[in-house]
This record gives sequence, C-alpha cells and structure tokens, in this order.
Amino acid sequence: MPLADTTDLLRNLGDAGMSTREACGNVVRNVVAAPTVGVSKDEAFAVTPYAAADARYFLRHPTTQNMPRKSKVSFSGS
Repeated sequence: MPLADTTDLLRNLGDAGMSTREACGNVVRNVVAAPTVGVSKDEAFAVTPYAAADARYFLRHPTTQNMPRKSKVSFSGS
C-alpha cells in the first residue's frame, strides 16, 4: 500500500469501529466471546455487553499498556 493511502485507510477503519492500536506488544490483544453467545440454551446470561465494555476499557487505557506479553481475555455465558 502506498504510504499516501494510509491516512484514508486508518480513517476508514476508525469509521468502521476498528483500530490498529494494541495490535502487538505488552497489551491485551484480544477480547473474545464464545461462538455460541446469544444462541446457546445453556447460556446463563448474555456476555456480549461485558466483552464489549471490557474491550473499550482496555483500548488506550494507561494502566493496560504494559501488561504480560500477549494477554488475552475470553467470555463465556455457559
């Protein structure tokens, strides 16, 4: 990709709710939920709002910028 196009690319990612922040380094890399969230009969409660809130909290938060290498978080309602 030409360097001149990166500004538009990053703007489009931001408009879609995505970011290149915290893609590597000592930060939380992934906040995920089980693939059966919202459809599993065994689900005690919906975890999607909690996973989304967790992801928003970690993104650019000063206290989460030097965490153990490749830290990941997973949510499951069952």
